[in-house]
Amino acid sequence: MSRASMPCDMYLYTSADADGDFNERKTHSKAPKSEYENYFNETEISKWSLPDFLEWNLGRITLNKTAQHGAFFALLKRITLDEDNARAKKAQELINDWKNARNSKAVDEFWKVWGSEQGLRLLKDYQLKRKGKQLEAELCDFNYHVDRLQELNKYSNLVGQYRQNRLKSSIPSNQGDEENSLVLPIYFYVPGNWRQQKC
Repeated sequence: MSRASMPCDMYLYTSADADGDFNERKTHSKAPKSEYENYFNETEISKWSLPDFLEWNLGRITLNKTAQHGAFFALLKRITLDEDNARAKKAQELINDWKNARNSKAVDEFWKVWGSEQGLRLLKDYQLKRKGKQLEAELCDFNYHVDRLQELNKYSNLVGQYRQNRLKSSIPSNQGDEENSLVLPIYFYVPGNWRQQKC
């Protein structure tokens, strides 16, 4: 397969040499070809630049600096093979000035800001995960206490009903109802368990 027919996401230019040129290395880029090519379709030719490409791609940057620069450079190389002379000419100009563009103050500033923002994002993610675990533990503790309160409430209701029945059975009745002479079981509460004992 010749380089002209090779899709741009099949090769990236990495490991810059002393002149700032990239040595071609065949690889598979993680981002689909169309994502990067959209920059050149959406942006006016006069505005094409590495800093502008990085700003445009800001929300999708997950790769390292060299990979991002390499993706841009690879697309420029591909555009030089384009039949549209204006696009090919601009791409060639950017390739010729690649070393200056890559080491420009705007590019350095972009990576410094992106690095600090990335650090803040990672810190926020960590804090959110930690807070989530803490809330989960608190919720678990809350549920435990609710369960215990429900058990105590159940026990309290049973004791109250038992006392009421005992009180009814101790009051003499002219009719001699059997209901008044019933003996109810006593429930003893042991955490997590109920024990029954006949009186």
